[in-house]
Amino acid sequence: MKYFISKLATNDIIYTNLIVQFGMDDESAKELEYAHLMEHLFAFFTSKKYPHYNQVHSIFRQNGITFAAQTGYYYTKYLFSCNKKKLPLLMDIIHQTINYFQLDESIFAQEKKSVILELKSFMELPNYPIDTKIKSVLFPKHARSISISRWITSVKACQPADIMRFYKKYYCKTNLIFTFCGNITHATIDKFNIGKSYKPTSKPQRHIQSLPLNKIFKVKKTDDKAYIKVCYKVAFDKFDTRMYALVALLKILIGGLDTILYKKLRSDLGLIYSIQDDSVIDAHKDFSFVAFKTNTMDTESNIQQVIKTITDTIYNLSIDDIEQSLNKFKKAHQLSLEKHRNCKNGTLMLYFHTSYIVHGKEPVDFFTYNENHTKLTAQEILDLSKQIFTPDNMLVVYSSK
Repeated sequence: MKYFISKLATNDIIYTNLIVQFGMDDESAKELEYAHLMEHLFAFFTSKKYPHYNQVHSIFRQNGITFAAQTGYYYTKYLFSCNKKKLPLLMDIIHQTINYFQLDESIFAQEKKSVILELKSFMELPNYPIDTKIKSVLFPKHARSISISRWITSVKACQPADIMRFYKKYYCKTNLIFTFCGNITHATIDKFNIGKSYKPTSKPQRHIQSLPLNKIFKVKKTDDKAYIKVCYKVAFDKFDTRMYALVALLKILIGGLDTILYKKLRSDLGLIYSIQDDSVIDAHKDFSFVAFKTNTMDTESNIQQVIKTITDTIYNLSIDDIEQSLNKFKKAHQLSLEKHRNCKNGTLMLYFHTSYIVHGKEPVDFFTYNENHTKLTAQEILDLSKQIFTPDNMLVVYSSK
């Protein structure tokens, strides 16, 4: 095991994450959704010391310990916060679960149902057919292109013995990293005997076969509106310095009612209610893409006009367009940074550091990183837009009658 400390003057509150370096991308064909199901089961923290599923969460409530969990492409994460005096109690519970995990089979069936209901709720979202098509085009033959219906089939077939084999294989100590944020020292952490301080280790890039784009698809209609997503592949990862310009570019285009695409599509043309950033800038560049998500009334002219307005606008951005908006972005970004300095959000700090740590990078300071956005020029942003927003790099998927 390893640990990482992010220093923050959070008074007596300590934020703690337990990261398991195994996520959805790592699952085999026989383990689909096991990471997610394991997250649900491990999150009861049942062990030889605490064998019943409701014991630990009662202790959490009595001692003011907050908890959440999430499963991602590259990791599963368990998030806690507590008063510094309660940290030894929390660490003992985690220690017991890591070393002596014991599945409470009385809740196994109900948690399978819970995961299945969660997955079915995703399938009911209006954008599900669109997202499924996008993944099949951008990530062919990769785990991310596997349909949710196959995940559900895998969960239904899973037995307690399967999940215990999964736990023993992947929840091993070499896969575990603790991260802490707050007014805490290495001396305090070393008392918990959880291994050495985190050091960067180089890890290989993950690749998928790239396919040519310049495609438009229609998918199954789900309700009375037409849903539209316009995507562009991005040739860099989230650790690339071009991320500064990309963040600014997306905020300038769709960051609020007074931004470029919002004004044209809503205020000027009255075609939409909102337009959102649905981009994924991944830790590996082959999986990165920018996406604009919106919906409109389901008529041929509306759909055509929305797509044409988005593409025409971003293809024809000028220095003047960007300069008018860049100062607004910088002011808003600076105010946001001041808010974070005052709020001292340890959860945010650990979330920011997770990708660096999971992918073997040297973590950077959150505030130093974000200050770089205020040094951008309009020309840098325009240059990036010309690289990304080209017709032969475009994928459009929409649902319509």
